[in-house]
Formats: sequence, structure tokens, C-alpha cells
Amino acid sequence: MGRAASALESEWLLDALRLLGALPGWLQSDSLKSAFEACIPDVASGLISLRKVRPKRLHHEAGSRAVTFKLVVESPAGARSEVQLVGVLRPANAADARAARAGIGIGDPDWKCAVPGLGLVLGSPPQDAALPAEPILTDAVRARVLLEAAIRSSAPGYADLRIERCKLKVARFKPGSRCTVVYRLEYGPGANGHGRPERVVAKTRTGEGCRPAYERMSALWGSPLRASAAVTIAEPLGLVPDPEVMIQRAVPGDSTFLDSLESALFRDTFSRDDLEQLETRLTATARGLAAFHASGASLPAYGWANELAEVRTRVRRLSEWVPGLDAVLSAALDGIDGLASEHPPGDAVTCHGSFRPGQVMLDGDRIAFIDTDGCCAVEPAMDLALFLTSMRTNIIGSGDGEERAAASPAWRSAVLDELDALGDCFLDEYERLAPVARVRVQLWETLYLLQHVLNTWEKIRPEQLASSEVMLERHLRRNRLLFGRDRELRV
Repeated sequence: MGRAASALESEWLLDALRLLGALPGWLQSDSLKSAFEACIPDVASGLISLRKVRPKRLHHEAGSRAVTFKLVVESPAGARSEVQLVGVLRPANAADARAARAGIGIGDPDWKCAVPGLGLVLGSPPQDAALPAEPILTDAVRARVLLEAAIRSSAPGYADLRIERCKLKVARFKPGSRCTVVYRLEYGPGANGHGRPERVVAKTRTGEGCRPAYERMSALWGSPLRASAAVTIAEPLGLVPDPEVMIQRAVPGDSTFLDSLESALFRDTFSRDDLEQLETRLTATARGLAAFHASGASLPAYGWANELAEVRTRVRRLSEWVPGLDAVLSAALDGIDGLASEHPPGDAVTCHGSFRPGQVMLDGDRIAFIDTDGCCAVEPAMDLALFLTSMRTNIIGSGDGEERAAASPAWRSAVLDELDALGDCFLDEYERLAPVARVRVQLWETLYLLQHVLNTWEKIRPEQLASSEVMLERHLRRNRLLFGRDRELRV
């Protein structure tokens, strides 16, 4: 594919951004509020008042289209509460849908309501599936028994370990999906100085479960990374088969590189000392990543084709909401894939798989990588591009949204300039230690930034949509390999 063709594909990408530039009018909160007030029986009758409606996410399951809504309702006494509803787009059925039987109020599992003007049938969301291990992991007494038995039987050198008590903190909980708990362990007399883990992490999840992640972590621990001076990784401590739980030693550190990034850049003016500290931590991260990539751990393969297929799937799904998007973006993705074929990847290395600023723990001058559950064998450009992309999306296009959306274009431009400079610093240090083709990094960044735009749309975040599109367009214009202009590639 020549330079002129690559420029054309970039223009198609920009055309797609224009298609994604605004949400449908009926998804605007004011339109929804009026329609819901007229059709929800408890609201129409005055039993409760509807104060706010916010669409939260689009869904595409079993061939149907649906939207999750968050409603803020108020009782006559002034008590407010939140209710989550799912609206399925069924125009043919909405006019005939019957309301729930008498006595069933909004929020009840059997409640439903039609909004004919929008072609929606509203109902309560399905109940989250239970996580069998969650009641155990969140009970300090039961967790102590599970942790002690698992570590003693699975981790070499800990056969005589005895935990007297533990204090827990739930680090992450997504009902029906996953739960992560951090424990501080206390031992009896005589345990000091024996290398016992002071803090451990236990995880449980649905889907593929914990075994694949634990096996990948064990492969990393069996590599030279175990004793690396450049980066610390978690020691695997046990896998409980039923209910399935994986246990690991917690790495040192109480803050992440993302914390430092936000602290330095969420302000009107940037401190030179803060920026220099970011550069120091970025170069340490690059050295740690180069060591991680060189570890030689045996891991499942991944690659460009896998990620491109994921993007294509999301484009097709979103095209049900944005007519014409599939035609425009499919052509652009074909061109980007053609450009990728002109610049084939280098050798596969041990990659983190989900390498973002939040996965870099800081402990003084040392760093550690966490959440290696998805590590895989793939070209290094994937990790580098995801980290660079996430630096931008974490600061500009994620989070609460309203405060950042209200920030001035001048602030946004200044932050992106600083992030570009920091990203160059990160890549320069990595390239000093290990080879990587910059064009491959840029191509992976294009996919990740496009995914961020699609994700912003699917999560119905209009306050963030413009920023996500600005980041992708800025990337395309800055890296002129996609625009056929007069800049030579650095590969």
C-alpha cells in the first residue's frame, strides 16, 4: 500500500469519527426523562418523582439491542434512591407490552414497562450470578483457613506456615464477575525472619476461571524475572480448585505510576520537578518492561490479528446503532491492516498483555508490575502502545468525565503535549535496551485509540466523546505514516 492509499484510509477513519460525533437524540437525558415520566406507572401516578435518567451502556446480546439506564427517584417524603433498568429495543412489541401486575413496583425483578414512543420495553436487570468464593474471601475467619491451607500445600518452603489472623480489604468487586481481596497476615511467635508473606492477594473470577492466570503467573515466576533487579513480580502462592481462587504475594508499594501521572497533570500549571520525577519513573518502567520482555517465559501466543478481529467485532456491533459505520471503518481497518503487513512484527516476547500506568506499582526507586493474568507471547509493540495510549486516555478521556470535560481546550492541548514528550522519553529508554519498530507501536496505538472511541460510545459518555475523538485524530496527524505526508518513518 502506498502513501496516498494510507492517507485515504486515515480520511475514512476521520469520516467515522464524524459519524460517531453525537449520540442519537432519544438517548439524551432530557428526552428520556420526559418519555419515562409519561410511561412509568409509579411516576405517572405521582407515587414517586423521577429526578434524573442517565443511559449507562449499550448492550448487544442474543441478537437484540438494549440499554442500561440509571434512574434517580424520589419519594413524597424526599428520600432519593437509585434504580437500574434495562430497556430492550423492541419497537414492534413496545406498543403491546403489558405492565407488571398490580403490587409490583419499579425495581422489582418482575417489573416491566413499555415506552412506545422510544420503542423500548423496560425491565429490571438480570440478577448477578453468585461468586461461590466471595463469601469466604470477605470473611476474615474463613479466609484465614483457606489461605493457610492453600499456601502450605502449594508453595514450596511454606509447609509449616501458620496464620494466626488476617485483616482484609476488598480491592475490587464486580458482582457476578470477579473479586480481589488484599490480606495483611499475622503469624505466631517465631515466624519473624522466615520470609513469610506479610501481605497476600486472593482473586476469584467467572469465565475461564483462575487456573490459566495462575499458570501464566507461575511461568513468569519460573523465569529470570523472579530475581530481576529491574522489576518485581508477584510470587504465586496457591490455587484452590473449589471454589476456584488464586493466591499470590502482594508486591511492594502503595501507589501506582497512574497516581503520579494524575497528581502531576491535574492542575493548571505543571511543576518542572513533578515532570522530572515522572520522567525518572518512566525510564525505570521502560527498563522494567525491557527485562520483562526478555524473560523467555513460555506463554500463550497473541498478536495483531487477534486485536484487529476484536476491533472489527466491536465495529459491527456498534453499526447497529450508527448506520454506515461498518462500511466506513471496515475500509479503514483493511487499509491499516495492509500497512501493518508492509511492516511485519518482530519476534514475539514475554508481554504483560494489559500494560497500563495503573499496573506499575511504585516502591521508592523500585517498581513492580501487577495484574499479569493476561501475559502472553506477542511483539513488544503491543505493550508499549497500550501503555502510551492509556497514559492519554487515563488523563484526558476517562474517569468521572464532567470535570475533565469542562477543562479548556488549551489545558487539554498542553496536557497532550506533555504526554507526547513523556511518551517519547519512555520509548527512547526502551529502545536503548531492546529493539522495537516505532511504526508497529504507532499501528497498535491506532487500534487502541479507536477502541477507546468505540468504548466511550458504548458506555454512552457524551461528555468524553469529543476528547476521545481528539486523541485519535491527533495521533493520526502526529504520526504522518498514516497521512502520506513528508515525514519519514522511524523504524
